Amino acid sequence: MKVPHRDQQAIRACLVHAQVSSAARLLGVSAPEIVAVVDLDPIIGVPVIVSRFLPGHRLSPGRGTPQVWAAVGAEIRVLHRASAAQMPPGLRSFTQTGDVDPRVLAERLRAAGRLSAGTAARLVRLADQLVDDVLPDLHPVLCHGDLHAGNVLAAAGRLVGIVDFAGAGWLDAAWDFVGVPLTAVPPMLDGYNAGAGEPDRLLERVAWCRLQTAVHRLVDAEDPETGASRALAEAEALRS
Repeated sequence: MKVPHRDQQAIRACLVHAQVSSAARLLGVSAPEIVAVVDLDPIIGVPVIVSRFLPGHRLSPGRGTPQVWAAVGAEIRVLHRASAAQMPPGLRSFTQTGDVDPRVLAERLRAAGRLSAGTAARLVRLADQLVDDVLPDLHPVLCHGDLHAGNVLAAAGRLVGIVDFAGAGWLDAAWDFVGVPLTAVPPMLDGYNAGAGEPDRLLERVAWCRLQTAVHRLVDAEDPETGASRALAEAEALRS
C-alpha cells in the first residue's frame, strides 16, 4: 500500500507509479500488480494505492547476484521499448543541456577553490572523451527513473520484481544504470544487450551520466576533491 503525503507533487508521483506499474506489467515487466486506487480525499485527503504483495526482499546497496542484475537489465530493456501510446501522458522528461554539463560545473568548482586545477582538468578530459556519444539526446525511452538496489526485489538468487515507478519518464536509457551499484552495471548491460547488441554506445552514455551525477553532488560535498577522485576512478573502471 502506498499513501502519499498531502502534497500535490507526492500525490502525482504516487499516481504515476500506479499508472506506469500497470502499463509495465502488460509489457512483461515484473512490476507490482495494482489492485486498486482508492480515493480517500474526504477522509485523509489523498488517494491510496493498493498493490498485491510481492514476495522477496529489497536488495541492500552492493548486494545482489550477477544473475539478478542481468534479469533486471533484461526487464529494463523491455520497459525501454514501450511506446508513448502504451504509457500515461504527461510523464517527466530530461535532455542534456549546457547548464548541466559536468565540465562546466567542474570549472566552477575549480574557480571557487573547491577543486584542484589538476582534478578539474581530469574531469574535463574524461567528459570530453564521452561527450560525442551523449550529446545531443536523440533517443529518449521510457525509463524507470529511480532504479537502485532498494527498488529491486529478489529471493533465492532470482529477481522477483522491480518496484516504485514514481520517477518514470522519457529519458536517455543510460539513466536507469546510474543509481545501481557499480558492480551491477556490467551484468545489467549483459542482460540488457542479450540478443540485441548494445544500442548507441550505451556504456559510454552510462559512464557520462554517472559522472555527471557524481560531479553535481560535489557542489554540496564536504570534501569535493575526494569525491571527484572517486568519480574518476569509477568512470575509468567502468570503461576498462
